[in-house]
Amino acid sequence: MIGKEEARHLLHVLSRHSDIIIDAYQETNNEIIETEETSRAIDELVVQRLAYRPGGDEEARLSMVLSRLFDHALLSAKRQHIDADIGGQIHSIEDLVNNYKVAKKSGNFEDAETLIHHIDEMVHHLAETLANNTRQLWRQIDSEFGHVSNLEMKVLENQRVLQQAKRLNDGLEMITFNELNEQAGEDRHLRHLLTKVLPAAMARCQNELVDAMHRLRDMLFEFRRLQDRARLVYAFYTRYRKEPGYQPNNYGESIDVSPLISQVMPLGLRGHADTDNDAHELALTQMLVGIRKTDVPNETSQTDRLELDEWVEEEPVEFSVSAVKQCANDFYEKVIDTGALSGMSCYTMVADHCSPDMWLHAIISRYLTLPLEDKALFTLNYKGEPDPVFDGRLLVDDVDVSCRI
Repeated sequence: MIGKEEARHLLHVLSRHSDIIIDAYQETNNEIIETEETSRAIDELVVQRLAYRPGGDEEARLSMVLSRLFDHALLSAKRQHIDADIGGQIHSIEDLVNNYKVAKKSGNFEDAETLIHHIDEMVHHLAETLANNTRQLWRQIDSEFGHVSNLEMKVLENQRVLQQAKRLNDGLEMITFNELNEQAGEDRHLRHLLTKVLPAAMARCQNELVDAMHRLRDMLFEFRRLQDRARLVYAFYTRYRKEPGYQPNNYGESIDVSPLISQVMPLGLRGHADTDNDAHELALTQMLVGIRKTDVPNETSQTDRLELDEWVEEEPVEFSVSAVKQCANDFYEKVIDTGALSGMSCYTMVADHCSPDMWLHAIISRYLTLPLEDKALFTLNYKGEPDPVFDGRLLVDDVDVSCRI
């Protein structure tokens, strides 16, 4: 483990040579111009692994770690790439979780405490990496790839960032909450990190990625549209340079229609009266005068009004249920013997016990209550007339029952 003195000395080196480091980062693309004044400083930076010498006659350069530190801290425009490979970090977290469980199970609590701190650090680092990726993605979108000026390069940068966003989104979709829940188990610290902190960061990142990919596709469509316009303008510009007196054909003055224009489908225009235009009022009025008048049918005269509130008191009907039921059974036995019968032709069997309507109702009810095997032996047809008042109703005055045997 690094000591405090070594860490303090490292910070002093950075502070002592801050001007050289800043000039190299901002002005010379990480190259440190070696002179008599800077030679000693470069040697000290190389010893601390903050710079390196490529070899040969090339100038010393800032280390990649130091350069990335400045990029991250200063939100530099150099950070145009997002870290789409999160699978390695997830595997590292899973390995640490397994080691933590083994140490805890074997009673080695010091190692378990150290490992849980490493897991905590890696989970929060991954969450911060996802947040940085989305911030960097939206920064490029909002600037419309302002770090490049050429339209062709903007299209290429848009496609590159869109592919990175897709890879990052695909990597997040491969991580399921069920797997994280199984990894966490019943441990309180692991459940906090793997079922709360990490899923929340992933959900926020995925939502941002979906919106960003929609925006990138819209921008790519717009860039390509501008590319087509730019090609057309360049084609006209090139033609005018080759032929200064060139003039496009005026197809409006031409008698013959160009084959290109004749391929266009007709619009199929339709004319409609502009009833809101006051200038057309007189013409529309004259047209209406010549239209033949037709009388609107009087719907109230077609049928008599039905008084539903009227109720005629009738005498209650009394009949022997058992007698009517037995007659209905006898009726179906006769149908089997004769092959077919109508209900009213056998009304004399039950004339002393009920009215004709009750008799027909008994025949129908008996047919409906037969077992499926017995019902399949008969066919029942209704005879009557449609109701003159209510649609869909049939006033039944007789039924025909036939036997299928």
